[in-house]
Amino acid sequence: MKKVIAIIISLIMVFSLSATAFASIGHNHTITIYNANEGYEYTAYQIFSGDLSSDGVLSNIEWGEGVDGAALLAELQTHAEYASCTDAAGVAVVLSAANSMDDPRAVAFAEIAAKHVVEANGVDSVRDGVTGHYTISPLEDGYYIVINETIPEGQPNTTVSRYILEVVRDIAVTHKGTFPTVEKKILENGNPVDTNEASVGEDVIFQITGTIPTTIDTYLTYYYAFTDTLSKGLTYNDDMVITVNGVDVTEYFYIEASAYDAVNGTSIYAGIQDILALELLTSPSVGEITHATQVIITYSAELNENAVVAAEGNPNKVRLEYDNNPNEEGEPTLPPPNPDKPVPTEPIGITPEDEVRTYVTELTILKKDGAGNSLKGAEFTLSGEAVNTVIVTRETFYEVEAGTGDYWKLLDGTYTGTAPEFDDPATGDVDEDTSHAYASLTPDYKLGTVTELIEKTESVEVKAFVGEDGYVTFTGLGAGHYILTESVTPAGFNTIDPIEFTIEFNPATGLFSAGDNNWILVETDNTLYAEIINVAGNTLPSTGGIGTTLFYIAGGILFAGALIFLVTKKRMSE
Repeated sequence: MKKVIAIIISLIMVFSLSATAFASIGHNHTITIYNANEGYEYTAYQIFSGDLSSDGVLSNIEWGEGVDGAALLAELQTHAEYASCTDAAGVAVVLSAANSMDDPRAVAFAEIAAKHVVEANGVDSVRDGVTGHYTISPLEDGYYIVINETIPEGQPNTTVSRYILEVVRDIAVTHKGTFPTVEKKILENGNPVDTNEASVGEDVIFQITGTIPTTIDTYLTYYYAFTDTLSKGLTYNDDMVITVNGVDVTEYFYIEASAYDAVNGTSIYAGIQDILALELLTSPSVGEITHATQVIITYSAELNENAVVAAEGNPNKVRLEYDNNPNEEGEPTLPPPNPDKPVPTEPIGITPEDEVRTYVTELTILKKDGAGNSLKGAEFTLSGEAVNTVIVTRETFYEVEAGTGDYWKLLDGTYTGTAPEFDDPATGDVDEDTSHAYASLTPDYKLGTVTELIEKTESVEVKAFVGEDGYVTFTGLGAGHYILTESVTPAGFNTIDPIEFTIEFNPATGLFSAGDNNWILVETDNTLYAEIINVAGNTLPSTGGIGTTLFYIAGGILFAGALIFLVTKKRMSE
């Protein structure tokens, strides 16, 4: 019987136990469950009773008051190993053949016993508001199955549990639970990372890994579903692939992506009603679903024009929902391809969210003349292998509805805030007409910041003019080597030499840097800034200027010299 007792004690389901014995008076004992989470409810049912000897051994085992012994025995007798059992003692003998708590016979007994408890004879737990511990008392000598059927909703890593304990003294157990986990990574050149950088228009590859709990053998079916959230800066490419034990089982998962929202991004659901049913597949053959099984999801998303520049980056997070009630009945059935959306079991466990981030930056350029004044009229060409889609921002005049603007456009292509004047013969104001210089006689233009989305060409370059204020911003840049060329130079100024520069990224901090480019500053908001100065060209002599005067003076001197030479020569000849 001592061996039987040892086996029963080992029938611990879902919980990893840390038990401490305490002295008690008489035969009324207390189970204390250490669990800091509020909202659980535990109930203890006596399944075996007996006589407690002076050395603490329970003998003469019979069915306890917390279980319908007849019904339990009847169901046990339908299994070959219990077919000859006629009472609780006989069942104990069969259980003595089990080697450990993971033995299939031990697991099967606990599952069946949980179905035949007498709810009226259960003893419920009480939570201590100060310590947070749960206590169950008073309990007579015996063996109890403690079932946790109520858990707090909305909290991560919660699970419905059951386990069997010998109660012949006060004991304490620690609720440690076992849960699946989920981890998200970005695949950067095949390497899993938590942060990366990208250019707008570039694809980012994500990998999600879900695990299976150590207690998976206690479940008959197991609901398993991921909810992935892409922020507004990422556009899902609808290319998800799901593998289990390395086998592609995408078609057996229900996958649903919400429509892209420029504020909330995209939510992707990928779930299966019963992941254990995949064991029934023969082609492809997934094999056994065990604690070592990994569920791996890969997909890609494009960094789009709504991406957050620098700052907190563009997050992408995932959580896993899972079945946490091993007490539910059911049998695996062959999973259908392209299934309907799974209906989750109740209650559901939820893992904490795991998050990764993708960063992107921008370069703002201020064009200045040699005196430090803002200079408009230049066009820059940005090229390099890292150039994808670039968002260009600059200040410019733009056309609005006739007469609703603040500026008039002149024939020379410039703009003015002064209205044209017209001759008025009635008042004698003539020769005042300035309208001949205007392209528009009504204020049809406003001055403001405009944003233009420029896609790279086959030559991997984008072009953009500097704004009226001398600024132009290239947004959507990732790490890489770039070349900035002045493709149009303001009139009267020399064209600058092409400028090569490198943008670097530190994945540990999420910060960009300019490498060895001292002319580029890294701003506090993790963006880049630079000033580029144009120098005025050399001025050649012009008609009527000092150049011709010099010619006149030099010619006069030569003429006077020749005249003096001739006069002197004539006098000498006389």
